[in-house]
Amino acid sequence: MSFKTHKTDEAIIKGLLEQESDAMMAFIDVYSGLLYHIVAKTLFPLGSKEDIEECLNDIFLAIWDHIDSFRQESQLSQWVGSIAKYKALDLQRRLIHQHQLEQTEDISVLSQKVSEDKPLDYRLLEAENLKAFYDLISPLSLTDQSIFIERYVAEKSTGEIAENLNMKRSAVNNHLSKGRQKLKKLNPLTHKEVKRQ
Repeated sequence: MSFKTHKTDEAIIKGLLEQESDAMMAFIDVYSGLLYHIVAKTLFPLGSKEDIEECLNDIFLAIWDHIDSFRQESQLSQWVGSIAKYKALDLQRRLIHQHQLEQTEDISVLSQKVSEDKPLDYRLLEAENLKAFYDLISPLSLTDQSIFIERYVAEKSTGEIAENLNMKRSAVNNHLSKGRQKLKKLNPLTHKEVKRQ
């Protein structure tokens, strides 16, 4: 069967069940846009272009291997959409875990940079404050956490943060303002310490 002229779901499914490579190419041609949109939206803002492509390859492989589990009474778009969402969420969880580990490492490096000339008690206190700060901002979104760490730990200006994150300066200020409001609701006393820095 020529899938160049006959790309209906029924034809694609039949071809996939028969493990025809042309059917897979036809499927990709028809559904890659939908799947890319689902994956990119789910992985934002952590997923890179390479992450999205890796996830799409996993989705295509899953569909190739498990097309026999598709129920004909369902719509193919809904079935592949649910697989894409599952695969993207799984990758998102891994990226979040990786991001949290990197943030923890960043804080560890920052605490090690405290001047050796300071008394030991002062250095321990400063390191403990960094850990407390990271715990404080953990309820915020990953984007907000990154901005807060850049602003209050790395002590970068909002202009520098905007340039690093490819944002407008007003957007960075908006993230900071809304983040402080959220922290204020969660913990009014601790919020005062963040605002004073």
